[in-house]
Amino acid sequence: MIYARGGGESAMAVIIKGVEAGSLAARKGIRPGDTLEAINGEAIRDVLDYRFYMTDSRLELSLRRDGAAFSVPVRKGEYDDLGLEFETYLMDRQHTCRNKCIFCFVDQLPRGLRDSLYVKDDDSRMSFLFGSYVTLTNLTEEDIRRIIKMRLSPINISVHTTDPDLRVEMLKNPKAAESLRYIPMLTQAGIRVNTQLVLCPGVNDGPALEKSLWDLAEYWPGLGSIALVPVGLTGHREGLYPLRPYTKEEARQVLDAGISANLCNGAVYFGAPEDFSPDKCGDCENHIRLYEDWHNAGDGQILADASIHAEYTSCAPVWEWVADFARKHGLGMHVHISETKKEHEECKSRYHGLTPIQLLDQYGVWDGRAIAAHCVYTTPEDWAVMARKGVSCVHNPYSNLKLGSGVAPIPDMLRAGVNVARATDGVSSHNSVDMFADMKLAAILHNGVGCDPMAVTAPQALKMATVNGARALGRSTGRIEAGRVADLILVDMDAPNLIPCHDEAENLVFSAHGSNVAMNMARGRVIYQNGAFLTLDLDKIKDEVSRYALPLLFK
Repeated sequence: MIYARGGGESAMAVIIKGVEAGSLAARKGIRPGDTLEAINGEAIRDVLDYRFYMTDSRLELSLRRDGAAFSVPVRKGEYDDLGLEFETYLMDRQHTCRNKCIFCFVDQLPRGLRDSLYVKDDDSRMSFLFGSYVTLTNLTEEDIRRIIKMRLSPINISVHTTDPDLRVEMLKNPKAAESLRYIPMLTQAGIRVNTQLVLCPGVNDGPALEKSLWDLAEYWPGLGSIALVPVGLTGHREGLYPLRPYTKEEARQVLDAGISANLCNGAVYFGAPEDFSPDKCGDCENHIRLYEDWHNAGDGQILADASIHAEYTSCAPVWEWVADFARKHGLGMHVHISETKKEHEECKSRYHGLTPIQLLDQYGVWDGRAIAAHCVYTTPEDWAVMARKGVSCVHNPYSNLKLGSGVAPIPDMLRAGVNVARATDGVSSHNSVDMFADMKLAAILHNGVGCDPMAVTAPQALKMATVNGARALGRSTGRIEAGRVADLILVDMDAPNLIPCHDEAENLVFSAHGSNVAMNMARGRVIYQNGAFLTLDLDKIKDEVSRYALPLLFK
């Protein structure tokens, strides 16, 4: 139990599990097993109360030991830690989900997995601390006032639809309608919200989606983002609400836009390794369907790659199956690698010191063209494997910084002979997906971290964005030369920010913006020129933007 109750003790108290040696708390005689009831008279329920009230320089801790109340005065710096340890990072129980969403991924898991995979969290504290999304249905007005008082911003909200009746139907919770009113309460109080909508074909797309976007736009500037997430379906939906995936005809719009794309489905499997069967694994089926439906579509415009989401979301039989599938069909491979220190170190703990790169190498994952995304905590031994096997590191500097993951050792990887390409990651961890901004960041970040102005040069940063990226994707492009696919841009070098030009690479990396691009050609077809998007219905797009956002920006 986390809360102390009964025996004359307050119902609002948390049990202290440990006291750091030499800490302020230790010097004041606080012991493991004591219960913390209040700080400066404010009841302590969880980690948010604790962090919020302990920032004062003068504290009066109200505690209880063996049923006897006592207090401890403390003087400290604003950011000094007391040295107290609690049973969990939340200091009380995690708030679980009370909804029964028609698209819930947990409900689509097979039976027999470990218990923790069936836990549905819907905890606003975890939204603030770790970025998870909440539906607001288990919050009260008191909870909202607390969020506002403590300035817990941003809060990430799973909205799904702003139609009250439809939201009740989708979440199967009568509070789904009423809880929508909490969004303006938060934004009007200065709490920034990020929102997401899981799109279910025929349910909350079409006119319902248009209404939701319009309604959410009303909350600008308190609205930070709207993420649209196509519904994810598994092969374990017996007895659940009938949903369908988006069709090939709907996806064919990518081809019509003229953009080349390498598509993949990151395989995830949380079951016991001995129970794995490709016939019963939805992501194995997805690999087969993606390959059969889309590989080489548009005369190579669309390529299918094989993919393992990550070491920590799958197991050896999955790695072997996906590696074999890629080998049989001549496909590339995509894997998230060592993005965070936690996943990197836990892999070493599970597999006798092997890192994700080294472990997957034993299962043939790197035997063909392969991409390792992020690589923040990779080691010299990893780089040797990557250089020998031709594994490309895809560097996402903006995303890694925004999420607090760390900084990938790019200069060291380049010296080790690893092909380093550059990407933006998704909009939820990048926002602008501006390739020029990332190209500049990829250069100056490592120069600053290494205190070396030549750690990553402009030509190296430019290659990451062009020829190195083409090599990583297995495409004959990235250079303007005979025999290469005509994927290229023209940059207006007469723009004021690009004058004077002493060095083209320096100008493109350190001075250029996306707005300086005058023409974009994909596979020999001009798809953008002088402000005109030639393969997109820009009038329709502008109309949607103007009706959703611009009236609010300039009213």
